[in-house]
Amino acid sequence: MHRSITNTPPPRICIKDDCSGKWLSFKSIKHVLWCDSTAEVEALLLEVEAWVARGWYAAGFVCYEAAGAFMGVEAAPSTAELPLVWFALSENVEKLDHIDICREWQKLPWHADCSYAQYRSGLELIKAAIERGETYQVNYTYALQTRVEADFNPWEFFCYLNHRQQGRYAAYMDTGSHTICSASPELFYSVDADRIATRPMKGTIPRGKTAVEDARLAEQLQCSEKNRAENLMIVDMLRNDISHLAETGSVVTDKLFSLEKYPNVWQMTSTVTATQRRKINLAEQFRALFPCASITGAPKRNTMEWISRLEPHPRGVYTGAMGFLLPEGRRQFSVAIRTAVYSRNNHQLRYGVGGGIVWDSECEDEWCESRSKASVLPGVGDFSLLETLLWLPHHGFRNLKYHLRRLSASAEVFGIPVDIHYIRQQPAIYGCATRLISARYMPTCLRPVGRMSMMCLCTTNEER
Repeated sequence: MHRSITNTPPPRICIKDDCSGKWLSFKSIKHVLWCDSTAEVEALLLEVEAWVARGWYAAGFVCYEAAGAFMGVEAAPSTAELPLVWFALSENVEKLDHIDICREWQKLPWHADCSYAQYRSGLELIKAAIERGETYQVNYTYALQTRVEADFNPWEFFCYLNHRQQGRYAAYMDTGSHTICSASPELFYSVDADRIATRPMKGTIPRGKTAVEDARLAEQLQCSEKNRAENLMIVDMLRNDISHLAETGSVVTDKLFSLEKYPNVWQMTSTVTATQRRKINLAEQFRALFPCASITGAPKRNTMEWISRLEPHPRGVYTGAMGFLLPEGRRQFSVAIRTAVYSRNNHQLRYGVGGGIVWDSECEDEWCESRSKASVLPGVGDFSLLETLLWLPHHGFRNLKYHLRRLSASAEVFGIPVDIHYIRQQPAIYGCATRLISARYMPTCLRPVGRMSMMCLCTTNEER
């Protein structure tokens, strides 16, 4: 185990607290604890909890490969780029209503570390293992990577990612050598007083291109027997996991097969809660729950062995846990999905994607689903809403109210913020139009990040 008194500059940490809706900014970090060996993981978690009991605020991450400390299953060999467990200790936190918003980012060339042919081969191996009864579901993942310029700003990139994904459990952690930008929508577990809760996310479908298609896809996911079966399988596993921490008979499935809407996908979640027994410590919580069943599969131990064989590279913090502990007893950890890790050593960004593979999974569908989860990245899921309006001399824009209403409806479907009053006041709508002589079409382009641009396309009398 390693301990250090922070140097200048100290780590920077900012985490979304789902309970209060505030952002917790850890600005008085004085100590950092980390370890690289599974033999030290539990001791480090106990030391973190001891600091919190003395009034300190803690925030950090636990990599997926740390599961060896609890499960006795070794994952892919660690590259040692990130410690298995890392926590910062702060004297206090600042609560923020909002963080910066970054609306645009230049497109980046992302490359998968797994080809479609390799992915298909892995999927076939999983199906063969399911047929032999060795596993029932495997969460199969790979990574997208890209290189960035030396002046890359990870905080601005996090703000962009957060704005695009709108995850309830977003977290930013800058350790110095690496920065983790997570826009996770999935709760691993939280504790408030004696209540412990987990909200596994299993079941994904892309958003529709129109309001009608979007509603149809949401209903399709809600009624999908395949997705419900996958979700229920994970719920059963988590009910069992959480029962090791709970008062007898207190485990309850509060919500089953709920749909959550995000800008790029619909997600199916379920919520399991329980009354936690007294004197349960952080190490015991992780021993019972980590890693989250939604990112392993079932049964957990056998499936993790399959993951180790199939995935040649360590996952690192992706599908691990990120979160905080407060002196008053509350704690919150996310499943680190929708998460990009920036390495200052090689100026590389790495973003993990994947999904649960079962017997009736189709390779092309699973591959497309994994890519839909990456559509929040610049250069992967960029698109615009285009509204074209006809302007005529002495008449102005034809059906302006209808066009703006349609633009607003489309923006609502994709979760794009739009201010119709602001659009109406733009010079391109009124001021510029008064100087036009012949008929023109004016496309109004609204980006997913909420920025609007307008341009005039001229037509001559002959062209009309």
